[in-house]
Amino acid sequence: MADTLVAELRGDSQQLVLYLAPGAEGVSNGSRSDAVHQLASHDWDVAEVPWHTNRVIRITPFDAAHAIELWWEHTTDRFLFWKINLQAPLRRTRSGSIPGTTCWTCG
Repeated sequence: MADTLVAELRGDSQQLVLYLAPGAEGVSNGSRSDAVHQLASHDWDVAEVPWHTNRVIRITPFDAAHAIELWWEHTTDRFLFWKINLQAPLRRTRSGSIPGTTCWTCG
């Protein structure tokens, strides 16, 4: 998996498991400290930025209001932490895609 920047490790009727490595392209609104102000002011600019520093595995059960993330430091392989992300449940459409996600999460 060393050359894979984003991969779907599992995508079936029960859960979606994604792998994210440094170098993967993403979208960001800048620093987290500005996020609340940007939301409140409706001034929400985003830019494409590369993911860096850590590897993440995200386990998202379908029809559950959470995802579990496991974080490792990329250069040392040291496990850093896990967290639970509260979110709206994922659901697949009739076409198999997941609303609100990019195509690489669609399996």
